[in-house]
Amino acid sequence: MPTAEHDKALATVEDGLFIFLDDSKVNDFVVAEGTPGQWKWVVNRDGRWAGGTETVFADHGPDDVRGEVMLLADGAQVSFVGRAPPASAEHKVKVEVNGKGAYETTLSDAPEASSSPSYRTWLTVDLLSGAKEAQYLYLNELPAGTSVDYAVVRATESTLVTGQLAIVDEVGKAVGFAGWERRAGPVVVQDNTYYPYGGSMHAAKGVGNVMDVSFVGSSISVYGMFPATNGTLSASYTVDAGAPQSRTYEANSSMSTLPNYLLFSQTDLSPGLHTLTLNITENTSGDYLAVDYMTYHPTFGSLERLMASEGGAVSDSGTRTKPLLSKGALAGMIVGVILAVALLVGCVLMRDSLLGRVRGLFTKKNKKCDDTEMRPVNPKIDPWSSQSPHYAFVNPHSGEVDLTKTASTSPGVATRISLDLDKFESLPPSPTPTATAH
Repeated sequence: MPTAEHDKALATVEDGLFIFLDDSKVNDFVVAEGTPGQWKWVVNRDGRWAGGTETVFADHGPDDVRGEVMLLADGAQVSFVGRAPPASAEHKVKVEVNGKGAYETTLSDAPEASSSPSYRTWLTVDLLSGAKEAQYLYLNELPAGTSVDYAVVRATESTLVTGQLAIVDEVGKAVGFAGWERRAGPVVVQDNTYYPYGGSMHAAKGVGNVMDVSFVGSSISVYGMFPATNGTLSASYTVDAGAPQSRTYEANSSMSTLPNYLLFSQTDLSPGLHTLTLNITENTSGDYLAVDYMTYHPTFGSLERLMASEGGAVSDSGTRTKPLLSKGALAGMIVGVILAVALLVGCVLMRDSLLGRVRGLFTKKNKKCDDTEMRPVNPKIDPWSSQSPHYAFVNPHSGEVDLTKTASTSPGVATRISLDLDKFESLPPSPTPTATAH
């Protein structure tokens, strides 16, 4: 029988496991370079964006230009979050996964139909089922003004998540609230409309209002906003039975009035099952603190490994209880792993050598055609073929080509937003809150 702790660990991913891929990840996102002097992808740096940047195609460009983007993803489904024209514009986007089954679709609409561009989940694509490795997703014919802030990949049971960042929506079953209200509605920043991740946030302003979230990982970060016009709000953050850590948010300070604002982060946790508790301790502003989503670094390898770990459940200290293996069997496994790693390293070296020859030949071929050297592409994807439409892809964050520009709002400068949480649509409370007042 699984242990009680194992049951709790499985409950943290009952809604599924979702991987957060920021647009700055150079080994995952690749965008078409474009023709010099033409419209192309650029990087906006601003506190409004998750991770501090968004990658946008032809910002304020004409309607007749189109962009391309490619993403390497291991999972069942991918959702793109960023700015995009309304679905009512009926822009047709071409989608292709691993070079198979190209089709056309339209951008997803905002939760509330609008005739203006907005920040939202603008496209969700199913990946090929049964794939045993990462797949590349190619989007073409993206309209001007489309941006990628981040993508969210729904992991399969076999998706390896070590070193990745997981994202948890605030309505997930691993999250509980006491005294909070779930609210849906857009946030308007400098005439731009933003929708929370998953379409809603949870907000509270009363002292003693509590939120908790459980996860199996080595870090935890909480994102939301504090849109107050005066006063301050303080909250304590406690991991497991540790000492509370206090955070105070001041009205009109820093970027707390913006979406994707980092409310709290702790990155030095021991690997294992943890619970973070947020408790509002003081509020002189009379305004709400809003929580949108959380991120953490998983420490269980994959969902398969987490589900199979009942014989040695992850403990709060990050250690495992005694496994159901003999010393001889364990030693045999270790020797097998060492031999497998040695074999894998040899295969990789041979593969890199072969790919180097192919790349050299393909680069020479391109030089003969147009006397220009082809820019290197993502080595994980390797679309090295004269038949591939993806050979000219580069990443604007990689430094190979300067595509950066400064956004109109500089980090550290407070931006006034139009937000009245009291006017948000009040939604039914989350089912069975697990948090209790402390």
